[in-house]
Amino acid sequence: MGRGAGSGGLTAAYEAARLGHKVTLFEKEEETGGQLRLARKVPFKDQYGTWVSWLTAQAKKMGVILRTGTEVTESIVSEGKPEVVILASGGEPIRPDIPGINLPLVCHAWQVLGGMVPREKCGCDWRWIGWHGDSRFPMPERSAGNLVEVLKRSPVLKITSHGYMLHTRLKETGCRLLFNTAVRR
Repeated sequence: MGRGAGSGGLTAAYEAARLGHKVTLFEKEEETGGQLRLARKVPFKDQYGTWVSWLTAQAKKMGVILRTGTEVTESIVSEGKPEVVILASGGEPIRPDIPGINLPLVCHAWQVLGGMVPREKCGCDWRWIGWHGDSRFPMPERSAGNLVEVLKRSPVLKITSHGYMLHTRLKETGCRLLFNTAVRR
């Protein structure tokens, strides 16, 4: 039995089934993919969606039973009497201890990509999708926005091709890069 049908859970379920185990994989969301569901929403990152579809198909081909939209409960585990339970429930976003991080204008990329917060409502921080993903993510026209970073300099070096493109794109959109910075009221 597995809990979590992201890339780790799908791969573990596939391998267990390949080795001859009967595997039922539970996913609380309606679709497989875990955090990759969010990553694939960034423009030009749709290959993550392709990869999830392939992993899901491979697991099913190997005989894995997928149960999406189902949270694993104590009764499911006790009724199923599994040999082993594999927990692959993914991670949670890191919320660094930065003064002002909990202010309403500060949004985390997961909130934006997951549709919990419209991009237009974020005064800063959502652009770090570009920092860690792709700087071509659509940005609202009405707001130049800020990218707040506690480090003294960019973690993405301008000398790399990705870094050059990222910094150029952020500059073109009017995004202010604020290093060694904290958010305050």
